[in-house]
Amino acid sequence: MLADLEAHGLEAVRRYSRKFDDWDPHGFELTPGQIQEAIGRLDPQVLRDTDFCQGNVRAFARAQLATLRPLEVELRPGVFLGHRHVPVGAVGAYVPGGRYPMFGSAQMSIIPAKVAGVESVVACTPPVKGQGWYPATINAMKKAGADRDPGDRRRRRGSGAGGL
Repeated sequence: MLADLEAHGLEAVRRYSRKFDDWDPHGFELTPGQIQEAIGRLDPQVLRDTDFCQGNVRAFARAQLATLRPLEVELRPGVFLGHRHVPVGAVGAYVPGGRYPMFGSAQMSIIPAKVAGVESVVACTPPVKGQGWYPATINAMKKAGADRDPGDRRRRRGSGAGGL
């Protein structure tokens, strides 16, 4: 399968998506309009519950980050040792989906990355068989901070990369 994907790219992705997921979308990366449409289909209570959960995760991630401090010590004159915490530039987050969407994983993977200072988080999730994306997962991914570097988005359009 990996060799097929490497050799045939998006054509192979489409073939496997049709075979395993009964899903053949125009594109595998959601547009801002599709994201808003998915969020708009949700019951207001789901939106409030997601906000509540994400607020808790975000508060803990901030508190946790506050305990991680840089360290520099001069062991001998002119000999300095230590460490710094430098966020990576981009993170890929996988949010399990398919038969049993686990949108809580969006909170636990995307929020800590954004709180740590990661600039770009691309989140991916598999479709619900025959239906496409799961709206609660899309909402959780978006509200958690999944994004895409606009320059990167232009370079990858049509490449088969999925997610937000």
